Amino acid sequence: MKMSKKGKLTKELIVERAAGLFNSIGYYRASMSDLMNATGLEKGGIYNHFKSKDELAVAAFEYARRVFSERVSLRVQSETEPMEKLLAFLAAFSDVVENPPLPGGCPLLNCAVENSDSNPLLGEQVKMAFESFLNSTEQLLISARESGALKKDIDTRQVATFIVSSLEGGIMLSNLYKEPDRMKQVCESLKAYISLLRT
Repeated sequence: MKMSKKGKLTKELIVERAAGLFNSIGYYRASMSDLMNATGLEKGGIYNHFKSKDELAVAAFEYARRVFSERVSLRVQSETEPMEKLLAFLAAFSDVVENPPLPGGCPLLNCAVENSDSNPLLGEQVKMAFESFLNSTEQLLISARESGALKKDIDTRQVATFIVSSLEGGIMLSNLYKEPDRMKQVCESLKAYISLLRT
């Protein structure tokens, strides 16, 4: 049965509010009361759109991942040269801690740290999101290499893995110590590292 416009808007609101809630305090820590308070709906109103909290968690994570990715993509697409796109990618992450696109920081990191086998579908979504993140980072490196900006013999997958791990670690440390400068330091170190890979 086709969903009404009002029903679609309600479902979107639930997903958006749940995404901010889950990303801020964690999926397992968030109670039904928390979800009701965040959405302004009763339990039945939420479950009218989602069969379970697990199903809502998957939809909320996908929404959070999309919002996060769009923020980074906008920064990258503002540049034209491959090397500048790669540096813009780092700059976008440097800004994430002080100006998060949604409450709670990076949804990939948060879900990866919190996720357990109790929601296998969410776990698979997180793995797929990280794989996409790695692939996008590697593609930026490949483009920069093909443009002649980076050395021809670099292992783009290895470098992409190092960059992604460093960025996520920087976000984690900045959030843990409440010190945004830690993320900036990581990004500056990555820029220095990338400069060593230049031709």
